Amino acid sequence: MKYMHNPCAECDPSDTCLNCLFGALTAATSGIPLDQLEIYCAAIRGGRAVVLPCKVGDTVYANPIGLTTSYVVTFICISQERPSHLFFCCIGNPDWEFYDDEIGETTFLTPAEAEAAKRERGGENDG
Repeated sequence: MKYMHNPCAECDPSDTCLNCLFGALTAATSGIPLDQLEIYCAAIRGGRAVVLPCKVGDTVYANPIGLTTSYVVTFICISQERPSHLFFCCIGNPDWEFYDDEIGETTFLTPAEAEAAKRERGGENDG
């Protein structure tokens, strides 16, 4: 999440004051217990944090046969073949599998993104 500066009444709009920064931090962490924040921060610092682009049950879109098709994510795991990547399995017709680095290339989070990619490829088939 990128920090957006909304200046308070006491600060110079060209600078970031601690009150504004504290307000943004408070809003971003609202409702998250302090012990959980400490765990998340330690994971980030240790290079162990992963932000999923989607979750099990979400719908993703691809056009493997030239037609934009929706798929429901059913399984997410760390790839054995590509250890630094996540592997996603989906049900659809046909079923669909993809790695996290394929999002935006062969698999999309919205139908509009899938359609735009198909137009850029000239409507060609992926398969």
